[in-house]
Amino acid sequence: MNRFFAILLLLFGWGIGAATPAEATLPSVVHDGSEPAVELAAREVRRYLYLRTGSLLDVAVATSLPPSGDLVVVATAGDPILGDLDGLLPPPGSAGGFVLKSLVHDGRQVLVIRGDDPAATLQGAYRYAEHLGVGFGLALDAIPDAPIALDVSGIDEAGVPRFATRGIQPYHDFPAGPDFWNTADYLAVVSQLPKLGMNFLGLHTYTRYNSQWDQSQDMRRGPEPAVWIGLPEDVSADGTVQWSYPATWAHTHREQTWAFDTWDTDQFHGGASELFPTNGYGADVLGETLPTDVPSSNAVFNAVGAMFDEAFRHARVLGVANAVGTELPLGLEPAGAEIDEPWVRGMPAELQARLVAAGRNPADPDVVKDVYRGIFERILKTHPLDYYWLWSYEIWSEEGVTPGQVAAFETDIGLAQEALAELGNPFQLAHAGWKLGTVANPAEFEDVLPPEAPFFSLWGSATGFDQLSAARVKWPATWLEYDWGLAQPQLALYRVHEDAVAAESVLADGFIAEHWRTRILGPDVHAMKNLAWSYGPGGTSLPGAIPADVGAWMDEVYLDWATRQFGGEVAAAVAEILAEQDWENLPAAIGWAGESPDGYESPAGILPNPTAWAIEQQRFAFVGTLEALRPQVVGAGNRDRFDYWLAAMQALRAMAEYGCVRDDFEKAMIAGRYAAALTYRRAMARLFEELMVLQVAKATNASDLGEIVNLEILNWKQLMMNKWDAALVAGLGGAIPGDANPSGVYTGDPWIRVMPVRTQLYADETLELEILAPIAPTNARVHYRPLGSGAWKSVAVEHEARGVYRARLPLQQADFEYYVEAMVGVQSVRFPVTAPALNQSVVVLSGCAGACSPVCGNGVPEEGEACDDGLANGGSASCCTADCSWKSDGPASCDGNICTGGDRC
Repeated sequence: MNRFFAILLLLFGWGIGAATPAEATLPSVVHDGSEPAVELAAREVRRYLYLRTGSLLDVAVATSLPPSGDLVVVATAGDPILGDLDGLLPPPGSAGGFVLKSLVHDGRQVLVIRGDDPAATLQGAYRYAEHLGVGFGLALDAIPDAPIALDVSGIDEAGVPRFATRGIQPYHDFPAGPDFWNTADYLAVVSQLPKLGMNFLGLHTYTRYNSQWDQSQDMRRGPEPAVWIGLPEDVSADGTVQWSYPATWAHTHREQTWAFDTWDTDQFHGGASELFPTNGYGADVLGETLPTDVPSSNAVFNAVGAMFDEAFRHARVLGVANAVGTELPLGLEPAGAEIDEPWVRGMPAELQARLVAAGRNPADPDVVKDVYRGIFERILKTHPLDYYWLWSYEIWSEEGVTPGQVAAFETDIGLAQEALAELGNPFQLAHAGWKLGTVANPAEFEDVLPPEAPFFSLWGSATGFDQLSAARVKWPATWLEYDWGLAQPQLALYRVHEDAVAAESVLADGFIAEHWRTRILGPDVHAMKNLAWSYGPGGTSLPGAIPADVGAWMDEVYLDWATRQFGGEVAAAVAEILAEQDWENLPAAIGWAGESPDGYESPAGILPNPTAWAIEQQRFAFVGTLEALRPQVVGAGNRDRFDYWLAAMQALRAMAEYGCVRDDFEKAMIAGRYAAALTYRRAMARLFEELMVLQVAKATNASDLGEIVNLEILNWKQLMMNKWDAALVAGLGGAIPGDANPSGVYTGDPWIRVMPVRTQLYADETLELEILAPIAPTNARVHYRPLGSGAWKSVAVEHEARGVYRARLPLQQADFEYYVEAMVGVQSVRFPVTAPALNQSVVVLSGCAGACSPVCGNGVPEEGEACDDGLANGGSASCCTADCSWKSDGPASCDGNICTGGDRC
C-alpha cells in the first residue's frame, strides 16, 4: 500500500473582499487517501481557514502538483507530490518535527505543511491553525470572533518536539476527573491531543485498597473498571467477559470510596440538579444503578471495553499512543514496612475467592501468571493498546521496604513479561509509580525490564531519573493540578516550567502531565505545549533550550493564551492578573476534608477559615479587577470564554467567604450558641446558592459536572447536614427553618450547550448530541448544513429528563457545521453563542469508527473493512490471511483472531 499521502488546498482570490465560491470556481484540496492522519490534517486546515476567513476550499485526490493555482500543500516527508518543492524547504528536523513554509513557485503562492511522519503532519496543521489565531485546550477550541483575510504568505517555521512522548495521564478516582467521561468525552479529548502537540494518553487503575489500613476500614480506592482482572477462560472470542466482579468509578450512589457520602442529584442547589438526568449519576458505562453481581459487573466491563475500543482506535488514527495498567504486585506481597502481614494485593477479593474455591492458590506464581495472561488476552480481543504499565502503589517504600517486598515486585514483573511473551509481545510493558523504584534506590528495577520499557514517575522535578541508565526510556511527569483543589482554578505555569527543565536535564524521552479536569486547565495545558515543542525559522538549530527566565516566559505564555481566548482588548490585563496569581500565589479556599469516624478525608472541601472576611477578601481583589474588565471584551465568543473564567474566579471567592462563615458557624455550634449558629447557617446557605449558581453558569463539560457533585456531596451533605444538623435541631428545639437551606433554583443567565463538543467523526458515525439547559427551553432545534454552504436543515431536540436533552443528526458523509437554537421565555439562546455567524464545525473522516463494516467477501479486508467472519464482525473464524496493517502502525499478521501488530482483525 502506498504510504505517502498529500493534500493540496488550492486557494483562489485571497482576502475577505475576494471573489466568493458563488462568483468564481475555487480549486480543490486533493489527496490520495492512504494516510488518515494526513487526510485529517488537510481537512482541519481547510476547516480552520473557513472559520477564520469565511472562505471554504474543496478536497480532492492528487499525486502531483496541479499545473496552476495558489496552493497549500499538506504532505509527509518523502511524498513524491512535493517534487521540486523539497529543494526549497529546510532539511527535515528531528523525528516527529514539521515545517511550515510559504513559497512563491512558478509564479504562484504556495504554503507547504510537511511533517516527518503522518502524526507530525497533523500536528503541523494544528500549529498553522495557531498562526491563524486559534487557541486549543483539552476541552474546546477558541475561535476568535473577528475574521481575518485569507493570506498564506509570510510563514516560515520549523517545529520539533523536545520530548518524543508528550501527553496526559487523566487520573481516575474523583468525580471531577475522567470517572465521568463517556465515549464521546474520550473521543473529544483524544481529538484535542494532537492540537496540543501531544501523542500519549495513559490511564491508571486502582484495584481496591491502597494499604492494609484502608482494607481494615473498608475505605476503597476501587476496584475500577479500566482493566479487567481474571482468567483466560472467562474471556469470550470477541473480548467480552463471562465472569467479573463489581467495579466502579465515581458515582453519586457509590459508597465507601475516598470517604464520599452518597446523595441524590435532585437535592442539588442553585439549579445544579437540572444538569443531571438521574439521581444516581455516573458515566454511561455504569448507569444509574451500580453493579452488584456477575451479570451487572460483566455489563460494566464490556461497556468499558467497547468505549476504550472506540477511543483508542481513534487515537491510533491520530498517532496517539495509549496505556492502561494495574498496581504491583498482582500476587503476593510479603510482610514488611507498611505491610503488617502477607497479602495478595492486586487481585480483587472476588477473584481470590473464586480461585480458592477451584483449589488454586492466588499467591501461586503460576496462578498469577495465568491471571496476567487473562488480563492481556482480554485486552487484545477488546481494544488496541500500546503500553501496559505496572505501577508501584502510592505509599510504596515511603517507610522503606524489605528485600522480600522488592523481590515480590520483581517476581510479579517477570510473570507479566512471561505471559505477554507467550502472546507474542503485542504491546510494550512499562513501569510507573509515584516515585521511581524505591525511595532508597530509584533504579531498583533497572535490571528487571529492558531499556526500551519506559519508566514513568508522578514525582515532579524528574526526581531519580538521573540515576537511570542512559539507554532507559524516561518519562518524567508534571502536575497540571493537585487533587486537593479539584473545585477551584489552579494556575501552575511555574511548576510545569520547573518540571520541564528537570526533564530536559535528564535527557528525558517523555513528558507526561497528571491531571483530572480539562477546560479549567487552559493556561497550564498551553504552557505544557509551549515547553514540549521548540519553534524557530526553518533551517535554524532546534530544539532550543527551554527559556531560563521563568518570569518572562510566564508573562509571554499567559499573554499568548489570553489573546487567543479573550481577544487583544483585554489580553494584557488578564495575563498580568493570572501571572501574579500563578502557583502558590492563588489563594486556596479548599483542601482535603472529611468527617468520617476514622478521620478519612475527601478532596475539595471548603475549609473553615478563622480570618474575618473583611480581611480575607483583600486576597481576592483580583476577582474585582477581572469583573471590571468584562465590558471591554469584544465579541460573543471572547465574552463567553471570559465569562467561564470570571465565574470560576467568582466561585473561588464565594468558597473563601463561605469558609470564613463556616468557621463562625462551627465555633457557635461548639459553644452552644444555636441562635447565632442559625444566623451563620443562613449566610452559608446564601453563599452556597451563589457558589452553585456560578458552577452551573460555567458548566461546559464532564469536569464541571464533577466539580458540582464534589461540592454538593462533601460541602453541604457531609460537612453541614451530616455533621451538624442533628445537633442544630436539638439546640434549636425544632426544625431548621427553610431559609437556612440553599435554594434549588438557578438564578443566572439562561444558556444551552452541547456536552462534550466533538470536532471529528467517521463516515459511518451519526452525531449524537447531549444538550444541557438549566432553564427549560422551548422550540429547541439543531440546525445543520454542509460546511460553508447549502440550505440549513434541522432536527428536533428531544427532552430526556430535567435540563438534559438529546438530538441525533442524520448520517453526514462530508464535513458539516451546526448550531443549537431555542427560546427561554422571550430570549433566544444558541450554542455556540457565536451562531449563526460562526457555528460548531465537524470534520468527517473516511473510514469507520470501531469495527468496520461491511465485511469483505474473501476474508482479506480492504481498507475500512473487517475480516470476513473474523473477530471484528463478531465471529470466531481465523483471519490469518488478513492484512491488518491498515489499522496498525506497520506490518501486521494474524494469530488466530489477534493481529500481532497490536490490533484485532
